[in-house]
Amino acid sequence: MLVVAGHARPILLYRLDFRRAYRAAPVRKRSSFRATLTRTNPMAKLSRIAPEIPVSDMRLSIEYYEQKLGFRLVQEMPAGDYAIVERDDIAIHLFQDDTRNHSPVGMHIFTHQLDELHAELQQRGARLSQEIMRKPWGNRDFRVNDHSGNELKFTEPLSGEA
Repeated sequence: MLVVAGHARPILLYRLDFRRAYRAAPVRKRSSFRATLTRTNPMAKLSRIAPEIPVSDMRLSIEYYEQKLGFRLVQEMPAGDYAIVERDDIAIHLFQDDTRNHSPVGMHIFTHQLDELHAELQQRGARLSQEIMRKPWGNRDFRVNDHSGNELKFTEPLSGEA
């Protein structure tokens, strides 16, 4: 929470309010985070995430992500042990794990078209491990497993519902 100095009560500042309040009064941050927010040191914005997930069979995994999930192969290493698949603004990095001793990975991929995506992946023959369900934390999701046991949780936030 950011607090505007000189005010009796803490004021939670949102993106647009922050710039206006910052010019009006010095700002201090209450948190264990050590970085100081100043005009010359704003917090950097993050733009994408590209998780690396272990797969037991690279060729089979690439085919699954392309044919069943609608991703496209954008890069594969010559040794065949690493590949990148993308769909829209989502990139997933696959790496060959020959130890066969890995724990499967789970990840949420957000969409505002959950029903349409569910119908598409069902039609493509994806391995659904859970149908669309409303979750107590305010999302709906369905889940798909790849051949290595990794779970992709396609998630839609519920807007305005509790």
